[in-house]
Amino acid sequence: MWRLFILLFSLSCTELLLQNTTQYHSIQLNGNAWIHIINRTNDENDVSVMDNAFTLEFWFTGGNSGNSESACLASIIDENGAIKFGLFKDPLSPNALEVWLDDTRLDPISLNLDEDLNSGSTFHHIAITSNENIQIYLDGKKIETLSSMSINIDENDLVIGGKVNRALSTLGNFWTGNIDEMRLWSSVLTASTIDFHVKNPDKLVEISEDEEGNKWWETTPLTGLWRFQFDTGDTSPIIPDESCEVLSRMYSFTSSCNAYDATIYTLGSSVATFSEKHP
Repeated sequence: MWRLFILLFSLSCTELLLQNTTQYHSIQLNGNAWIHIINRTNDENDVSVMDNAFTLEFWFTGGNSGNSESACLASIIDENGAIKFGLFKDPLSPNALEVWLDDTRLDPISLNLDEDLNSGSTFHHIAITSNENIQIYLDGKKIETLSSMSINIDENDLVIGGKVNRALSTLGNFWTGNIDEMRLWSSVLTASTIDFHVKNPDKLVEISEDEEGNKWWETTPLTGLWRFQFDTGDTSPIIPDESCEVLSRMYSFTSSCNAYDATIYTLGSSVATFSEKHP
């Protein structure tokens, strides 16, 4: 029977973190670990924005766990284990992504990468948009359009790095690789905006400036920002949502903003570690 742990490190690993002065930028999932964002539908600060127009984007690397089962990059799983939405990598076809929608496996998407997703050396950017259609971008290139389809989270949770539902009655297909900076937007970002993010991973908006030095930018529909900025010695499983802090700096308001933290879960020790790697 599986036992559930929240990112616990052994004493030796913790001491190693304390001795290292490097700031960490991402989380490395080594199997049996995932990032969980609970959709508390009765709270103001939930992710039910995913029932309407939204964009989810994040950076990731692949990896080879040696496991024969498909690895899940992102999923929404209901209480019965049905896949509301899922992106998977078949270890035997690591140059493709499998898409699941409403518990139906759709045609795989060929990626044509120089190094396939069994390699962990390269960060990739993925963006998933949903409204009247679903569009999927990899490294700024649109790789799939699912017409007249949409993603609805309903009363389920968003998971990165595994096929997991809220009750943990479905638990498996864990990703091997790094996850960095996840962003959730309450609108469908344009292809040009997604391309800007790929080319400028440290920026959220494109800033314009006139001859007098005045700067401006468009209002951003940012609703979630999880940056994985861990300091030396930090072993917290909580990934703070920095969206309210960023919006406050950009627009000087906080009244209508609610932060929503994510949590790193593991099924054992040393299966999720902080990493210096970043895009």
